[in-house]
Amino acid sequence: MTDAVMAAAHRHGVDIRGFFVRKETKQHGLQQIIEGAFKPGVKTAVIDDTNTTGGSSMQAVAAMREAGGNVIAAIALVERGEGALEAFTRAGLKYSWVYTAEEVRAERAAHPVAG
Repeated sequence: MTDAVMAAAHRHGVDIRGFFVRKETKQHGLQQIIEGAFKPGVKTAVIDDTNTTGGSSMQAVAAMREAGGNVIAAIALVERGEGALEAFTRAGLKYSWVYTAEEVRAERAAHPVAG
């Protein structure tokens, strides 16, 4: 998701940086939770493909904040409607999504894929 967002922004002349937050450090490489162009104090957002409860995104938010990140938003491609909105609201984050799970299911029902 991060790569796609950065590529789209670049095509539109928007200069943004991207980085990744790992669930745990790898045993090789830089051995860091946050890898990439992260800079403490810079406004940032957590981006995920889907959000259910927001748990994994909130773990990333906690890691970014612990490292000095100014996390202001959470963004998802698909919002499943099972608690993520409430979790991000409690954390003081603006939350946006492209589709709800209901919209995805309705589109799939309207246009089934031939098997």
